[in-house]
Amino acid sequence: MTRDTPPFDPRPRAGWADVAKGVCIILVVLASRSPARKPLASVGREEGRKRMRPLVLSGGPAVGKSTCGRRLAEEHIRGAFIDADDIRQLVVAGDATLWSGAEGREQHVLAARNVASLARNFVAAGFAVTIADVVTAEALAAYRADLPGCLVVHLAVPLEEARVRAATRTVYLTDDEFDLLHDLVSSPPEVDVVLDVTGFTIEEQTDAIRAAWASAGPAAD
Repeated sequence: MTRDTPPFDPRPRAGWADVAKGVCIILVVLASRSPARKPLASVGREEGRKRMRPLVLSGGPAVGKSTCGRRLAEEHIRGAFIDADDIRQLVVAGDATLWSGAEGREQHVLAARNVASLARNFVAAGFAVTIADVVTAEALAAYRADLPGCLVVHLAVPLEEARVRAATRTVYLTDDEFDLLHDLVSSPPEVDVVLDVTGFTIEEQTDAIRAAWASAGPAAD
């Protein structure tokens, strides 16, 4: 039994070249309808939001620098938080504390310069940046030189309240080190803003910092 022959179709069959041409036309049409991708540096300025100055939060131990800094960064479309202590932990041999002498003071400033360098890269990529650090006079000079336009805010609480706050979190300092570090920054250098946050809840403290940050004006382009 022979297989039936299909009827003759006079229409020309599409070859691979014709199929590829059709696919290209479809892709071109779809691309023309897609919104243009925004440059990386412009992302985060949507809805008319101004570009914020890099924010450096200073103060003694347990004052809430890291907690508030992270919260404020998270409020932005693109936000980065840098804890200077994390940068100092990169030194795995030969590290020295701020209160240990000249070597410790030099390493403290080195960390501030490294933080500033990292922050500049984030700012250039369109991120709002917050930083937590213990800003001494030498560290302040490093931030001024290496992170132009940064807003430095010192958070102040009395030692007794700092101890109460420390009881609610993990502290990696001895009692003597805690008191010494608090004393070192009890008279802050010439920062931009000093906020007395005695008795504030973390929400009230964050609100106060946010208001100071907003009133400082936008970063220079």
